[in-house]
Amino acid sequence: MKDFKKVYEKSNDIASREIDNELFLLPIYKTTDDISKMYILNETAMAMWTLMDGERTLQEIVDKLCTDYHVSRKTIEKELQELVKDLRSINAIQEKSSR
Repeated sequence: MKDFKKVYEKSNDIASREIDNELFLLPIYKTTDDISKMYILNETAMAMWTLMDGERTLQEIVDKLCTDYHVSRKTIEKELQELVKDLRSINAIQEKSSR
């Protein structure tokens, strides 16, 4: 993902539940194939998920996480790219628009 100007929003077909500092993403089942799409987010991924609000660009999410966590920009960008790829693969997020 080269373009950090993209904005993502959460799918209405995903329910979430926080348990013991992990966030469980559960598809609202439409087919039996959806049951295999449960996804668990750790604390960092949960912060990224929360910031994907349909308003912030990925760059703004990176900027915020760089401020909140004392981790290199490169590391956050890489982790965010991987998370976006994974969340898109289970239809948990969709691109809203480009700025």
